[in-house]
Amino acid sequence: MRDGAIDRVTETAWVARGAEAVAGVVKHAYAAGGARGLRVKSALNGVWLGHPLHPALTDIPLGAWTTAVALDAASAATGRDELSACAQAATAVGMAGAVAAAVAGVTDWSDTDGRARRVGFVHGALNVAATGLFAASFVMRRRKQPGRGRACALLGYVVALGAA
Repeated sequence: MRDGAIDRVTETAWVARGAEAVAGVVKHAYAAGGARGLRVKSALNGVWLGHPLHPALTDIPLGAWTTAVALDAASAATGRDELSACAQAATAVGMAGAVAAAVAGVTDWSDTDGRARRVGFVHGALNVAATGLFAASFVMRRRKQPGRGRACALLGYVVALGAA
């Protein structure tokens, strides 16, 4: 999105209220954990790595989902059903990576404020939607509805790219 569109979305009252509410819950959760909560927060912030952990983890879902979409395209083009099974596996890896990236991301994000907090809130909401679409894709594939599974994956991929 262009900055003007981002500003229009992030300046809405519901985004500001939602961002503040979620950040408050995250901060409270770590504070409630006492010293252990602060150690977990520090680990998820990537202090041990010397670099924020969230950006490193985002490559897992994006890479896995790129693989899934590419395998879906190859399966549709060639009729090779085994490629759909591989896309299913890549979808699962992507969902697991998305959870890890989200936990690290929300931890980093909770320390932001102002515009960065609102933009991060929208970023996170879009990524939750993308992950939900890939979860739907996974379920559709399990129900032997590969066309719907591919459609959900493609839509999830578009949302994930937009969120990035």
